[in-house]
Amino acid sequence: MSLCLLRIPFFGCNAGALMVLTLKVISCSMNYSDGLLKEEEGLRDAQKKYRLAKLPSLVEYFGYCLCCGSHFAGPVYEMKDYLEWTERKGIWAGSTPSPLLPTLRALVQAGICMGLYLYLSPMFPLSRFSEPLYYEWGFWHRLFFQYMSGFTARWKYYFIWSVSEAAIIISGLGFTGWSDSSPPKAKWDRAINVDILGVELAGSAAQLPLKWNIQVSTWLRYYVYERLIQKGKKPGFLQLLGTQTVSAIWHGLYPGYMFFFVQSALMINGSKVIYRWQQAVSNPGLRTILSLLNCAYTMMVLNYSCIGFQDTEGEVEEERANNGVVLAPAAVSEEGAKEGDIEGDSVPGVGKQWCRGAWFRARPPYSVRLQKRRCSPANSKPAVSR
Repeated sequence: MSLCLLRIPFFGCNAGALMVLTLKVISCSMNYSDGLLKEEEGLRDAQKKYRLAKLPSLVEYFGYCLCCGSHFAGPVYEMKDYLEWTERKGIWAGSTPSPLLPTLRALVQAGICMGLYLYLSPMFPLSRFSEPLYYEWGFWHRLFFQYMSGFTARWKYYFIWSVSEAAIIISGLGFTGWSDSSPPKAKWDRAINVDILGVELAGSAAQLPLKWNIQVSTWLRYYVYERLIQKGKKPGFLQLLGTQTVSAIWHGLYPGYMFFFVQSALMINGSKVIYRWQQAVSNPGLRTILSLLNCAYTMMVLNYSCIGFQDTEGEVEEERANNGVVLAPAAVSEEGAKEGDIEGDSVPGVGKQWCRGAWFRARPPYSVRLQKRRCSPANSKPAVSR
C-alpha cells in the first residue's frame, strides 16, 4: 500500500480511500484469526469483543470494505459492528433514535471548518516556508507564522472528518447506545474522528492521540500497540515508537512522514516526563503556570513537526499557478511585465509585476512566467504588498 501511495499523485487516485481500505482489511483478517482460537485466554478485551467466529461472506466483506460513508476519509470501524448494523442486531435490534440533529450538528461544524480554512489559508500558506521572505523575519514573527500556518492547515482535516461523521451518523451506523444518565441520551460516538477544542487546547502531547484522528488512533492501539506488549510486562517507549513507525509507513514512504511520527513518539514520551514534574510541584499557582507552559510547548512542537507532514512543495506550485505566476530560474534584467502578456510568456525582471489582483516580486535569480490571465505593467495598479 505504501509503495502504491508513491504513484498516487501521477494517476490522480484517492490516497485516503486506499489508506482506509488497508486498515479495514487488516482488522478484519486479524479479528478472524482471533476467532479461530478455541480459547479466549490470553486475548485482550478488544480482541474478545471484536473476534469473528465465522468467516464473512464476499458480499459482507466487500460491503464493509467499500462502505461509501467512510470510504474516502474514514472513520474506521469494526467488521463486527458493521455486521450487527446490517443485520439489525445488538444495539440496533430495537428502535433507534433519529439521527437528524446529530447529522445537522456535524454538517454545521463542517461548514464552519471549511469557512475558516478558506479565510485563513491565503494569509498563512505553508508555501511561505520555502520563500526567502520567511527567513528575513525575526524569531517571534516566524514563530507566530509557524503557529498560524499549522493552525490553519488543521481546519481542512476538521472539515472532511466532520463531513464523514455526518455521513456515518445519518446512516445509523454511528449510533453507539444510550448513556447512563437519567433520562438516557443517545450516543453517536462511533464516527467522531476529532475533538477540535481538545486538539487546539491540548494540555500535553499525550492527549493528542485521544483527540486527533480518534478512530485511527484507536485502531493503532488495538492492532499494533497492545499486540507489541509482551504478556506480563508493561508497555514502554519501544512499543510507542513501533506504533508510530507503523503509522508513518501507513501514510506513505516519504521522509517527512517518518520524521513527523518518530518525532511524535519522542514528543509523547517527553510529555509524560513533564507531567510527572508537574505533579511533583505542590504549589497550585506554580503548577498552573507549568500546565500553561506545557500547553504552549505542545502546540509549538506540534506545529513545528507537522511541517514534515505537509506537502509544502505541492502547495508552492498550486499557489503560484492559482495566482497566475510560476517562479523559475532565469537571467535577471530590469524589464517588467508588458501590457497584454499572456500565458507562456517568460518575463525576466526585478521589482514587482501586477497580475490577478496582487503584486508579485521577482527576486534574483528568478523570473516571472505568466499563466492563464493577462497581466499589466507594475505602474498601472496601486501597490499592494505581497
